[in-house]
Amino acid sequence: MLPYSTVFSNHVVSGSLLIAGFYYLLRVKESITHSLLSGLLITLAGSIDVVAFIFLPFLAVTFFNKPLKSKIVFSLACALVLIIYLQLNLYTSGSLRPPSMNKSLWEYPGSVFDSTTLSGLAYHSNFPALLNYAFHMIIGHRGLISYTPVLVFSIWGFVKIYQNKDFKYRQEYLLIFLASSAYVLMYILRSNNYSGYSYGVRWYANLMFLLCLPLAQIRNDIKNSKQLRTAFIIVSCLSIFISFVGVNHPFVAVDEQHPSSFFNALVYTFKPIDTQIYGNNQAMQLSFSHSLLFALKQLRVILIAALAGLSCYLLVNRVKQFIANRPVVEG
Repeated sequence: MLPYSTVFSNHVVSGSLLIAGFYYLLRVKESITHSLLSGLLITLAGSIDVVAFIFLPFLAVTFFNKPLKSKIVFSLACALVLIIYLQLNLYTSGSLRPPSMNKSLWEYPGSVFDSTTLSGLAYHSNFPALLNYAFHMIIGHRGLISYTPVLVFSIWGFVKIYQNKDFKYRQEYLLIFLASSAYVLMYILRSNNYSGYSYGVRWYANLMFLLCLPLAQIRNDIKNSKQLRTAFIIVSCLSIFISFVGVNHPFVAVDEQHPSSFFNALVYTFKPIDTQIYGNNQAMQLSFSHSLLFALKQLRVILIAALAGLSCYLLVNRVKQFIANRPVVEG
């Protein structure tokens, strides 16, 4: 998530709205206002990044056992954003379909996009090609877990939540897991370019806040075991390092010889900075040494990482503290 918090990207904004909507979803019994905010934020996340709409039907399931007033307010809040979103699509493209998935908008002379390459419409030529793509989208050279190894512990957290039938928010967490799985599956089935020249797969930034929440459920296990604590620290540091490399090059060229965007970004990070010459004027060469430019670039990355990391911590910790400060078992 860190690389795409440093560029102009809708994925991080959408992911932030999803976890904020989930936070108010957990609190709908406290106030009708929380039903309103939850509906608005979750639907707004989809209007900013269309695939995030996948979360809406899954999270709406939690309202089946809520008071009628909460159901109505949540539905109206969702409908309000959806109507505006669909009206905007109609106004800009003459169709209710999302422009990014509207094939007719991308079929013109010279376009590199058609139904075989446009994400959301693309498909795979055969089953082995699909399996290869799925492998690299999950644990391969552009994989979800490859670029965020700490999610291995999150998976363990989801398993513990599934096994603990007395956990108060078990249903909500399982729905998050199902919605995230549907999100990943949609991109595996209906895309074929690993999100282009992006570091890792930029589409996954939407999921990171939500997928890391189950780490709270294994906190005591990690604290009470020296081996687990050591493993968690190592894996966490590895995740931070991988993200840090991506901050230097969130968009990096990928080719068949080097299909790993991590490898290419790492090589480019330590590649000597080319001296720029404008025309034949030697005096326009960059005056800084390569080493100084490299140091300044890393200082910039550290500053951005610190600010983004603090923002992430404050947002996720808000949800974690809310869960921790309430009884684990209903009643």
